[in-house]
Amino acid sequence: LNDHEIEGMERKEIIMDQLRLALERGLVLENQDVLVKLGAILEGTESIAQLTSMVRVIEVIYPSIRQRNWSPQPLLDALVRGAEASEHIQRKRLFFMAMMAGMEQFPEEASLAMSATNVDVLTRQMFELSMISNEETL
Repeated sequence: LNDHEIEGMERKEIIMDQLRLALERGLVLENQDVLVKLGAILEGTESIAQLTSMVRVIEVIYPSIRQRNWSPQPLLDALVRGAEASEHIQRKRLFFMAMMAGMEQFPEEASLAMSATNVDVLTRQMFELSMISNEETL
């Protein structure tokens, strides 16, 4: 990577961090097309650092989706595709974590997406533990 590419990656991470903070503070999405575009960006993200930044945004975007009364399905579908296409366990787990983050706002949809995803035993156990703790809080 040259200096220009590194600088561009750093800018994207800063933008994603600012977006995450804004969503945490109550920013509400205005356009449902954002979910489809975000899914496409997620699927095309190559570096672990960029994917991690994107997952941090996804983890806080679900309340905005709920507030707008939108379906999370386009985003969850993209996360499932991303997890299935991932050859590295770290990438697969990041996609899975982004799905798990939707459990509080969309338990049925997120659970279906996660159960449809082929993951390793440890990640599957993480999912099952989150399901148990989610049921206990209800």
